[in-house]
Amino acid sequence: MSSANKYPILTLPAEITSEILIHFLPKDREFIPPVGCQSPSFLLRICRQWRDAALATPPLWSSIDLQLDGTTRESVIKQQLKLLETWLQRSGSFPLSIRLRS
Repeated sequence: MSSANKYPILTLPAEITSEILIHFLPKDREFIPPVGCQSPSFLLRICRQWRDAALATPPLWSSIDLQLDGTTRESVIKQQLKLLETWLQRSGSFPLSIRLRS
């Protein structure tokens, strides 16, 4: 049995899937954490179709909340910078809202 027969949602057009994924984001939060179950990166782990759709949906990546916890450790700062670069790339031409906290 193919995945499409087992999971009909996988037969939806990419545009519809993208729209569904946009509604995954929490509406009560202006800034989205880069990791965890409320992050768009969580969607990348569901299945290949959702991964492809999430990566092709810039609005999912239009907000990020980075927390440095007052650290001066170079490794933590580099990790957060890498996350920011990833979000910037994935947001495409969509405006990116960034919140930096320490």
